[in-house]
Amino acid sequence: MRICSTNEATDEENKKKMEGLNQKIATVKALNNNKTLFLSSDDVANGLTNILPLCKGAKVMFKKNLNVSRGLVNGSIGMIWGLTNDYVPMTPVCNTWYRSGVLCSRIQLPLVVCWACTIHKSQGLTLSFMMLDAGKSEFALGLLYVALSRVPDIESLCLVVSLTLDRLNSVRKSKQFVSNVQYIIG
Repeated sequence: MRICSTNEATDEENKKKMEGLNQKIATVKALNNNKTLFLSSDDVANGLTNILPLCKGAKVMFKKNLNVSRGLVNGSIGMIWGLTNDYVPMTPVCNTWYRSGVLCSRIQLPLVVCWACTIHKSQGLTLSFMMLDAGKSEFALGLLYVALSRVPDIESLCLVVSLTLDRLNSVRKSKQFVSNVQYIIG
């Protein structure tokens, strides 16, 4: 799996991989309770996307727990084996939230295409192999550590962008780190 530092890099990689399958791509559109919700981000809708491209062979990740006893849990990765109009063995879910005092809802399959994902989405995963595109810098303390800790050993890691020791140690220079150390030490 490829882990990327930005949503844009992740989207581009997933699009490229899906197009490379040479399969007909179906577009699963979410049901929103009003037209302005189409502009709402996936994050606001608790991970449910407005438009979900799917095709046979697509690698996907669950965004919700659907059936814990069968391993269909948030963060699980699988593959689409086929698409049919008559039967979908997965039930769409409904998420609700408030926007400007208006109750909003979105109904969608709780999936995201996942040949690549962001460092944030990779949290909690253990990967047997990872290509890490860490970008030029971190926008949050500890992101690089989260990314590097997804694989069990260094042989399972391929860096797309080289990392310097200075960059790895940059967390020690952050205001948050210095503040935490001062608090702990007293």
